[in-house]
This record gives sequence, structure tokens and C-alpha cells, in this order.
Amino acid sequence: MTGLRTYTRDLSLPASLGEPELTPPSPEEVAEKLVPQLAPELGSSAPVELTYARWKPGVATTACYSVGGAEQQRLLVVKLHLDGKAGALDQGELDKRRFGHQHEVELRIVVERGRLAWSFPADRELPGAARVLDIGRFARFFEREGSMPGWRVRRKHVSTELVRYRPESRAVFHMDVRLEGPRGEKRRIGIGARCLRRAVALRTIDQRRRFEQSAQARALAPALLATEARSGLLFEEWLPVDVARPGDFVGAPRAGEALARLHRLPNWEAAATTTPHSASDALPLLRRFPALERLLPELPRIQSSPRAWVHGDFHPDQIGVERGNNSTRLLDLDRLGAGEPLDDLAEWIADAVAEDESVEPDLNQCAGPLLDAYVLAGGEAPAADGLRERVGVALVRRAAAAVRRLEVDAQERARLLVDRAKTLLDRKAPR
Repeated sequence: MTGLRTYTRDLSLPASLGEPELTPPSPEEVAEKLVPQLAPELGSSAPVELTYARWKPGVATTACYSVGGAEQQRLLVVKLHLDGKAGALDQGELDKRRFGHQHEVELRIVVERGRLAWSFPADRELPGAARVLDIGRFARFFEREGSMPGWRVRRKHVSTELVRYRPESRAVFHMDVRLEGPRGEKRRIGIGARCLRRAVALRTIDQRRRFEQSAQARALAPALLATEARSGLLFEEWLPVDVARPGDFVGAPRAGEALARLHRLPNWEAAATTTPHSASDALPLLRRFPALERLLPELPRIQSSPRAWVHGDFHPDQIGVERGNNSTRLLDLDRLGAGEPLDDLAEWIADAVAEDESVEPDLNQCAGPLLDAYVLAGGEAPAADGLRERVGVALVRRAAAAVRRLEVDAQERARLLVDRAKTLLDRKAPR
């Protein structure tokens, strides 16, 4: 997988905060106990690396491990339930959710400690992942439902690469597809296959179709090529773009200009509302650290009314610069909808404040390049206090996220972000 930030994890964090049952297994334990069950062809000596972890206190922990090397690699996922839910799942029901294809799919229950384990693509919430890897099925579907009628998929000339995977939430593939036209002409296209939970896919498909009714919108984002809502699948253009690496904010002017274009697009009134990310569960989690409790600010009640098309999850790596023509494209539009433009601006600026290495980052300095370009491109100058409050809340969410990801030194990282949030929320923005 490419383009993802890597973290050093502290697997003991749940136990240190009172939930030892939700401690994910170490790579050594995965190699010894799970690889023989879910990836026996790799052998227990295959290297194992933890690539993803998310702890939801009081509920569950999910961890993903990469097993093997570049030539033969499998992703194994372990989900630990505090209430033993996994052990109560019916194996027959799980069997019904399997989908056959040329890759082996295994989904097994390990009852001890309420543990559910599977080998990707056997993700019970993302049935589309297995369907993408079934090249014959993809070819038949694309020839029937795709945006290129009359073209045939050359089945022996399709390659698929997993780009991103978040267990039970999202998988993104890059497909290199070769086609043959009605008169024998050949064509090669790139397709991005997005596998989402069904409910999310239904909403996203509807929003993308409404969005693409505008020519200006179609120039700003990858085109939707085909959809299969019942499997949670969206197929879109795979654009030849360069994307900023995590923590790189040199693209602020381009990001500001792209947001201004997005927020000025027509027909947003017909779109479903995109609810801003909530920080409601961040404070209870952070209060588990006694040293943080006295620092936690009181979060303002932020009212957001839909006023424009919004991205819904805007970060530096959601901007792509197309090679060849240098045009700007918005990526990862799963939360596209009607919303408050301030929320998009605040997400990007909160990233900049969080990554700033200054002892006391200056909000105006972190936000300036983005906002200057945004206003110059026709965006409405944001209300200073409204922006400050949203950035502060977003920083608190990022503090909690460091804990949920089980980052090493999560408490110190959370303290830094909470302190920056408190500084913003405890004072009025400069006039």
C-alpha cells in the first residue's frame, strides 16, 4: 500500500488504561498463531508488520498486519471485542458472506478473548473488495454497466494493486485495465475502485451523481465510471496526479484555490448534508490520562448550516496535481455533500497547526497561505472566531486520534495538541 503515514505503536496502551482485553497481538504472536491458520502458504517465519491499529475504548480494538514480502504478501486483521461479541457470531452466517474468486478467501473465528480474525479481502463489511479481485466478474460488470459501451475488457491484461485499506471501512484499488473497442482498437485506462460499507456507498454514489451534473464540478474531481451499490463499489477515473506526502503543506495556495472553486459550485441545495466530524467522544478518552484532565478545554457548541458543496474530510493529501496539464483535482470524495465551508478550511489548518514544530504555532501564519489563495479565488473570507473554534475542536480530535492509533508517546502527543487547542479556544482571535 502506498501514500500512507506510518506510526510506531505502543500495544500496551489499552492495558495501561484499564482494558488489557483489548491489547492487540504482537507481530510475533500473529506469526505464531494466526499465520498458520489464515496464511499457511507463507509459513510462520514470514515477516509480520503492524500497519494499522484503532482502539475504541470500552468496545473493541482492530489491528491489521502485513505478512510476507513484496512478491507474496497477505493482510491479516484481528478484531478484539471487549464484550466477547466475536465469539458469539455464527460461523454459518459468516460463511454466507464469502465471495469466491481466484484468490483464497478465509474468514475464521478464533473464540478466545472474543477475537475475530480474517485475511483480506474477506472483510465482512466490504464485500466489494473480493469482487474487485475477481477479474472475470469485474470484466462482465464493467462491460455491462460501465461508461464505455461497446468496449471489451481484455481479461488477461488487467492488474490490480491495493492502495489503501482500513478494516471494515474502506479499501481502494488501482486497476490498470486494457480494453478492445468495437473495431479492434486498443485502449489502456486507469481505474480507481473504491470499496465502502454499503450504507456509505449508497450515500456517496448519490452525492457524486448530483455533483457531476455541473461541468465545473466534473473538471474538479475524477469522473465516476460505474457503481454497484449493493456491493459498496464505486469505480472512478484513476488520474495521473502527484499528491503531497503527509505533513507537507507547500500546496496550501493550490488547496485554497481548489476549495474556493468547490464552495462556489451550483446545485448544493439538492445534496445531502455532510455532518462535520464530531469531538463528542474525544474528551472522555483524553480524561483517562490524569495529567491531561486539567488541561482539557471546554469545547464550544459549533452550529454548522449547509451553505455550499464541501469535501467533508479535507487534508493535504486530498489535492492532486495532474501530470501534463498541471490542473488541480480533489480526491477521496466519500464525504462529499452540502455543508459549512469553514469546516473544510479548519480541517486543513488544524493539520498545519498540529504539524508545526514551533513552540507556540501562530494560527494566522499556519492558515495564511491557504486563506489568501482561497479569498483570491473567490472564496468568502471566513469569520475569525468561527474558524478559530473549529480549528481548536479539530486539534482535540487529533489528540484523541493519537491515543486511538496506539501511538508511542501518545499521551505526550495528546498533551501537545490539547495545549494548542486550549490556547486557541481560550482567547479571541486577533482582529
